[in-house]
Amino acid sequence: MKIKIMCLLCLILLNLSACGLEGSSDKDKGVNVSAGSDQTVNESELVNLAGSAKGASEFTYAWTSTNSDITINHSDTNKGDASFVAPTVRTSPIFIQLTLTATSKDGVAVQDSLTVTVNPVNSLPKAVIEVTQDTRFANNTFPGDVALVMKGNQSTDDDPIDANAPISAYQWAQVSGTNITTGATLNAATVSLTTPILNAEETLTFSLTVTDSEGATHTETVDIKVMDVTKSPPKANAGKDLELTSGETVILTGSASSPSAAAQPGR
Repeated sequence: MKIKIMCLLCLILLNLSACGLEGSSDKDKGVNVSAGSDQTVNESELVNLAGSAKGASEFTYAWTSTNSDITINHSDTNKGDASFVAPTVRTSPIFIQLTLTATSKDGVAVQDSLTVTVNPVNSLPKAVIEVTQDTRFANNTFPGDVALVMKGNQSTDDDPIDANAPISAYQWAQVSGTNITTGATLNAATVSLTTPILNAEETLTFSLTVTDSEGATHTETVDIKVMDVTKSPPKANAGKDLELTSGETVILTGSASSPSAAAQPGR
C-alpha cells in the first residue's frame, strides 16, 4: 500500500512539473532574440543596429531607448535593422542602452539589450587675428611710435559648449623682433601696443593662442612691419586745448616732429 501511494505521489509531481515548464519562459518555447553586440562610436556618427530573433517564422520588432537625445530610425518593423545618429558629446563619453523587443505571431515577446558608448570628438578652435590698419601704409605696415591694436575676438569654435562664448581664453605673445610687450595685458581678446622707433626697418612677429571650452587650443601668428625712423612721417601737434570768449582773437600754434631713434630705450 505504501509503495502504491509513493508511486502516485511521484506521478502527481511529474505532471505538475510538466505543467509548470510549459510556458514558464520564452526560452522554453524556443523563442530568443539578439540585439547585437555592444558598440563604441564617436559623436554625430551613424549607428547601425542589427537585431534578430529565432524560434518562429515571423516576428515584429521594436527598438526603444531611455535616451531622449536620439531618434531611432526603424522603418520596417518586420526586420530588426535600425539606426540612429549619435548625439553630440562634450567632455566625457555617454552610454546609451537600447532594447529590442521581438514579438512572434502568437504573441510571445522576448527582449534583449545592448549598450552604445558615444565618445566626444572636439573640433579645434580657430585663432583669428585682426590688425587695426594705418590706412596711410600697406597692410600690417606701421611707422614707429604709433598704436598697434590687434584683436582676436573673431576667433571661432565649430562645436562650442556655449555658442555665446566659444573661446574661453586668449593669450598673446611676441615671437620675434624688438620687444614691445613689456607691461601690456596679453590675456585679453584685444592687445594694444606701441610700435618701436627703429634705425632700420624690422618685422615683428606676434602670436595668438585661443582655448575653447573643452581645453583644445590653436595658435595663429601675424607679421608687423615697422618702418625705420627716416621713413616715418612727422607727428602733428596742434597745441593745447583753449577756452575762449566770444569775439576773442585766437592764435593757433601747430608743430610737427619726427620720431627720433635716439629716443628709443636701449639705443
